[in-house]
Amino acid sequence: MKKEICRINKGKMAEGVCGGIAKHFGIDVSIVRFVWLFFCLAGGIGIWLYLICTLAMPKEEN
Repeated sequence: MKKEICRINKGKMAEGVCGGIAKHFGIDVSIVRFVWLFFCLAGGIGIWLYLICTLAMPKEEN
């Protein structure tokens, strides 16, 4: 069974993108959020990536 990447509902801060990425790859969500913050501060590309991921990633089913 293929594990699909999706936004999480439980434990999310904004839209659940970072939590979904962390869950998919099996890493700590704090690491994903730190990397995302770095990209946001380094030219703002992280903001655009977050918006794209929010639109592209499906929500987790309950």
